Amino acid sequence: MAFSQTDKEQMKMEDLEKQLVLGEGNLPQEITQDNTKIFAKNGINDVFAIQMVEGVINEPLKGTVLTDEVCEPDIYGYYHCWNNIELSNGEIIRGLTIHDMNGGVPCLSPDSEVVVTPYKDGYFLLKR
Repeated sequence: MAFSQTDKEQMKMEDLEKQLVLGEGNLPQEITQDNTKIFAKNGINDVFAIQMVEGVINEPLKGTVLTDEVCEPDIYGYYHCWNNIELSNGEIIRGLTIHDMNGGVPCLSPDSEVVVTPYKDGYFLLKR
């Protein structure tokens, strides 16, 4: 199902960005064990910054989470989860979601409906 123009205006990247809560610093281009603290609050308001691994998003789209795989904590306890998401246009994207499951942010659930929108620096935003 596609968004109407009104829906798209309501789900602008700027609107989701206002709900996004991260730790201090900039989103890393390359994720290492030493730079994951920025994701300390990722998803706390059900809005995630997710690193794009495969695929492209050019506009806000609805999607369905297909997978939540290899959810393993790093040395700081932040979980690194690989997610495949089927978009309403039929394409599938793959992202790396880092979040603090022990801090109250659960993994993305397969079959859950989400909204994704392009972000910056190789990331997209996801609202569940």
